[in-house]
Amino acid sequence: MKRPLFGLVLVSTVWLAGYDANAQNPQPEAEPDIEHREMETYPDALLASIEQRDRTIRDALESGQVAGSESFLIISSKWPQNREITVAFLDGDKSLHEKIDKAAQEWCNHCNLKLDFGRDAASGEYRRWTTGDTSHKADIRISFDLPGYWSLVGNDSINPLIGGPGDNAGGRPNQRSMNFGKFKEALPPDFAGTVLHEFGHAIAFQHEHQHATEGCQADFRWSDDPGYVPTRDNLGQFKQDDEGRRPGIYTVLGGPPNKWPRAKVDHNLRQIQPSSAFEAGPFDRLSIMKYHFPAWMFVGGSQSRCFSFTPNNVLSAQDKLGVWMAYPKEGEPPAAGGAETTVEVPTDDGANRAAALELQRQHAVRELVKADPAAKAEAKEYYQKLQ
Repeated sequence: MKRPLFGLVLVSTVWLAGYDANAQNPQPEAEPDIEHREMETYPDALLASIEQRDRTIRDALESGQVAGSESFLIISSKWPQNREITVAFLDGDKSLHEKIDKAAQEWCNHCNLKLDFGRDAASGEYRRWTTGDTSHKADIRISFDLPGYWSLVGNDSINPLIGGPGDNAGGRPNQRSMNFGKFKEALPPDFAGTVLHEFGHAIAFQHEHQHATEGCQADFRWSDDPGYVPTRDNLGQFKQDDEGRRPGIYTVLGGPPNKWPRAKVDHNLRQIQPSSAFEAGPFDRLSIMKYHFPAWMFVGGSQSRCFSFTPNNVLSAQDKLGVWMAYPKEGEPPAAGGAETTVEVPTDDGANRAAALELQRQHAVRELVKADPAAKAEAKEYYQKLQ
């Protein structure tokens, strides 16, 4: 089951099709076992602001100012039930906008949320926002001009505490909350799966490989093979040594093209701490929220339960049930279905469940205001919108 989260491990991480090097750049030497691909994450400044916000809340929890702050953080990341979430574009043309719109709407087929892209029926043009805006043109503000694919999680997209005032990404009206790098230049064949994944984050879902109790942490091959001698190809990327011993995840991601410190690797890949604030069903290998990691990253290689031979580009049966449980539509939930789905389907009516979840969410927001006194002045309007 997917978990609605708020600022705990709020990272959108993707494997691109490959490490792009143009004709003027040297090509990496052949490496059959280690694939070097650029792994995208939030811009550093954006990630730092999210971590600062989380520390403030955790400090309140540890000081006893409010009980259960971590649970309140998780619950309050969700949008209000039956919310119409507005979307706008910074750049790109209406043809590209239409493709994003159509792909993202699949989530709405299974929950009570609505995605409003502001399409003008006469012209076919979509809602736009600008970097000069002083009020929110939309809850989700998409761009195509920054590197990588990423999205803020849940209502962080309208949280003025996320991102610094001069940053190009964050929760302020003039900042990007979602990005699809290079979509304008060439739309990837599997773009719809990428759009579904990022909009999954935008409605408050986290990565499946970071599942709180059944994630891929134990399967990942974190360390080098014993005795590994650091060996690089002609691009400076780590590879097998002369004895066939392989570098681990920390070593590979610490080198080009990612150059991640160990803490950033942990932030992106290690599992979320368990919490009673969300319903965590069984690990879903088929989830749209699980990335396709190459076999070298796992201790068991292609035999790992976390490995899949192809990317997940459609919503799984568990994705559909999970979003219904977070934002229930009236009537019966969707079927759990699928050979790998073992989650128990709820028996309560969707409308009743939605009403109970909304009361829980509103209470969480009120408690967050108590937990974060500094935010009362800086983000009063934000909290009021959430209530």
